[in-house]
Amino acid sequence: MSTPTLGACLIVADETACLENALNSVADHVDEIVVVHTGVRAATVETAARYGATIVSAPWQQDFAAARNLALSFCRSEWVISLDADETVAALAGGPFGLRSTLAQLPETVTALAVPIGNSGGPDARGLAGHHELKLCRLGAVRWSGRVHERLVTETGSEPEFRLIPAEVLALVHHGYPDEETVRAKAARNAELARLQLADLEAAGAPPAAYAAALLDLGRSLLGSGRTPAAIECFEGVRALVRNGGCWLWATDFLARIALGQHRLDAAAGLIRQLSSRGADTEYCDFLRAQVLAERGELQAAASVAAGISRLTDVGGNVLASQALDALRAELAQALHAA
Repeated sequence: MSTPTLGACLIVADETACLENALNSVADHVDEIVVVHTGVRAATVETAARYGATIVSAPWQQDFAAARNLALSFCRSEWVISLDADETVAALAGGPFGLRSTLAQLPETVTALAVPIGNSGGPDARGLAGHHELKLCRLGAVRWSGRVHERLVTETGSEPEFRLIPAEVLALVHHGYPDEETVRAKAARNAELARLQLADLEAAGAPPAAYAAALLDLGRSLLGSGRTPAAIECFEGVRALVRNGGCWLWATDFLARIALGQHRLDAAAGLIRQLSSRGADTEYCDFLRAQVLAERGELQAAASVAAGISRLTDVGGNVLASQALDALRAELAQALHAA
């Protein structure tokens, strides 16, 4: 059984410090590195050159999928991992050969791998301690699709056949950005890309499900940039377009948490009931319900509900970090003691 070749692709826009860390983490594990540079700083190019990367300078076309596909077009390896500039490769138990051995044993029909991604310094803004993303693909079998929150698809646009790769074989760490201003700026940029994606879909006469997915992306980005009223309109729009499925669950979940944050408790309770009736995780719904009870002053009932929760799994099937649940229990215990 031959050992497959492995490459890494990155798209960067003058993120020199992040790029240094990303390249340093992946350089010893791959046969080639391709960096698509959409910025203007020479330092970014110099950093990539130090690691022997193939550097492709290209204007930013407001399309992440287009940039990632451009990077893939310069690769020659059999398998390619696409990294973000703020991601690093965690230590691999078997080194680069452990990963290659896993790839060599995959059937030809498997064209992508979902890679575990952990968050540096704890859970991310959604409370995720970690999650999986399709980041590793068989070159030539799939492509990237979507201006923002891009995903791997087959040539016909369907989801590729994939496997989950064990964390001991390959795992990434997402470091994020340290300042709130950068986070908001990127969310605002993503909102503009999502609007363009919606216009593309409308012009193409895309089905409601595709439009709902893009509208959900827009709502998420608007929420991240602090434009909550506009985000609410998007999430309500998603629920009007589709009556069930993943997009509906996510939109309803976002609306429930927004309502909780705005102390609209009756609205939050109604949305939580809808989530529960459509198959959302029972303990996750109980977690939201306990917060409604606590806001209403029903502390004992809230504490009883929270005590019965062992693990939180969001509507996307991601296991959430325990900090939020621990904090809720501590707040309820303190409030009950004071009462």
